[in-house]
Amino acid sequence: MILSDLVILSASKDQVDTEFGLSEAQVRYRGKVLLATKWQERWSNSAKGSWTKKIFKEVKLNVLYGDFYYNQVLTRHGVFGGHQARLFGREGGRPCGKQLETIEHILLQCKIWEKERDDGPKRWLQKDISDLVFYSPFQKGAIDILKKIISSRLTS
Repeated sequence: MILSDLVILSASKDQVDTEFGLSEAQVRYRGKVLLATKWQERWSNSAKGSWTKKIFKEVKLNVLYGDFYYNQVLTRHGVFGGHQARLFGREGGRPCGKQLETIEHILLQCKIWEKERDDGPKRWLQKDISDLVFYSPFQKGAIDILKKIISSRLTS
């Protein structure tokens, strides 16, 4: 049988008996879906990251905007006395005299940072910080405060 006869024979069939594997794009897509599913299971079942889970309830594969300062707000890790005490056993007291320094305290309550908070609307003070973290003016104010905190602690 010559090639032209084979082409005619194949074209006259109702079904094609050749199967092709998944395309590269399909393999990548299925890999992303599997990765996101497994990651979500681990995220949901983990006892860690309770603060970050308040903000990010679902795993997403898209890249988030963040920077060194604002990532400390999103994770509660970094310069805050509460984090330093938990991770390194350092004293976690607040410079204002209260018991434990947390990101919520610094950004919403601390008397030391009252002047910086005056730039934001007073309604912020009645909201949970997890409701404010994606609001651009709040982000800018939080970053400004964190820069000042870090700068003051580096010079002390």
